[in-house]
Amino acid sequence: MKDDQVLKQVADMVGIADSYVSAWGDEANVESETIRRLLAALGYDTRSDEALLESANKKQRPDVLAPVQVVRSGEPMRIAMHLGQSARISDFSWRLETEQGEVMEGWLQSQLISDERADGGPLVFSLPDDLEWGYHKLEVFRKRRKSPFEMTLIVTPQSCYKQDALQEDKKLWGTSVQLYSIRTNHNWGIGDFGDLKQLVADVAARGGDFVGLNPIH
Repeated sequence: MKDDQVLKQVADMVGIADSYVSAWGDEANVESETIRRLLAALGYDTRSDEALLESANKKQRPDVLAPVQVVRSGEPMRIAMHLGQSARISDFSWRLETEQGEVMEGWLQSQLISDERADGGPLVFSLPDDLEWGYHKLEVFRKRRKSPFEMTLIVTPQSCYKQDALQEDKKLWGTSVQLYSIRTNHNWGIGDFGDLKQLVADVAARGGDFVGLNPIH
C-alpha cells in the first residue's frame, strides 16, 4: 500500500484501533502490518488501497434490516430499514411473533414515521409501543420476494432489578468469591456447589445480604 492513510481509515470504519493504552499506562501504537492482517482475516481485500476501499464499501453497506435491535420498555418502537429509492413502500408488510406467543401483523405504509432514502438515510416505521419484555421475532415481507427480512427485537426493562433496600439507599454487604478458590475438607481441591451452599448459609448467619460469585455470577 502507498501509505497508511487508507488502511487507518478502513480500520476506523471496522472498529480496529491503531493505538491503545497498556496496563502500565503507556500509549502503544499498533503496527500497520498487524492492522492489515486483521482486515485480511475479516475478509477485506488488502492488495491495494483501491481494493481495500472497494471491499470496505461493500462490507460496510448496512443490511436492509438489522439482525438485532434492543429497545427499553416505554421507549418508542421504531424500526429502520435500508432500502433503495425504487422500492415501493406499499409492497412491504410486517409480522411480529412475541416470546409470549402473540402474533401481530400490519403494513409499513400505514405505520411509516419517516423516509430519508433520498438523502441516503433509512426508512423508519413504528410498531406497537406496549410490547412485553422478551425476545421477539420480527419479519418484514416484500411482494414477490420468497423469504422475509428478519430481526430479533429485544424489549428490556428500563433498568436491572434493585432490592427495596437499595431503592431506599440502604447499605448492603456481602462477600465476593471465586468458586474454585473455596477450600473445605469436603472438596477435591477446588470449590463446588456444596461448598457454595455452606458459604451462603455462613454469610447469611452473620447478617450478610449477598454472595458475589465468579465465574458463573
